[in-house]
Amino acid sequence: MVDGYDCYQNAMAERINGILKQDFLLHQCKTLQILKVLVAQ
Repeated sequence: MVDGYDCYQNAMAERINGILKQDFLLHQCKTLQILKVLVAQ
């Protein structure tokens, strides 16, 4: 969620969440550390 009432900010946040879900939830990571490394890349 974002501050204020700018609908475009919310759309950007939702897009980022969608990308993370599509790319990183296809395979389960064994540890949180591995997931953090993948997101950083």
